[in-house]
Amino acid sequence: MRSNVAVGPPIDLLVYGTDEFAVRRYRRLGADDPALVEIRGSWERELRRALGQLPKLEFPTPERPDELFTGVTAGQ
Repeated sequence: MRSNVAVGPPIDLLVYGTDEFAVRRYRRLGADDPALVEIRGSWERELRRALGQLPKLEFPTPERPDELFTGVTAGQ
């Protein structure tokens, strides 16, 4: 939930099937709900793992500082 401070527990989940208009399954996840704690931990671990697998980016080194933004215009 750290990605957006406007979103946080409690989180209300409801599930309904195709062509169903009645809520059959509902759950509220509070901040201390064990399922939410587990989901948060998994999310953080897997996000860190995925970021660690991204390729390293190489950045060209300009010969002069004024060459750093050559060809870049506002809004790009």
